[in-house]
Amino acid sequence: MKKVAFSLLEPTLEGYMPRCQSYLAKQLEPLLQLRMMHEVPIFISEFGLIHHCFEDGRGGLAYVNDVITLLNEAGIGFTYWDFQSTVMGLFRSDARLSLMPSDQQRDLALTLFKT
Repeated sequence: MKKVAFSLLEPTLEGYMPRCQSYLAKQLEPLLQLRMMHEVPIFISEFGLIHHCFEDGRGGLAYVNDVITLLNEAGIGFTYWDFQSTVMGLFRSDARLSLMPSDQQRDLALTLFKT
């Protein structure tokens, strides 16, 4: 089976990606059409943001929440990248070190694991 790569992070003419849910939904449409046309399941193997996206009101949590909401509504499985990393992790620490509660990004965890 041929794998098809698709990105929700396509650049815009203005040089930045709008982070609103309607923009993300529009970017998801080709995947939904592909799924329907070929009757194949869709799985997002990973998505995530680097740590600074969650700082200073940059909208990281809103983006993650919007992506999760859209994928759940469409019945698309996903994984979040990644669990422990100094760059992108749910825990902001070196993966070779023990997990420390102080390294956890609590708001991100609540967003990812909400029911």
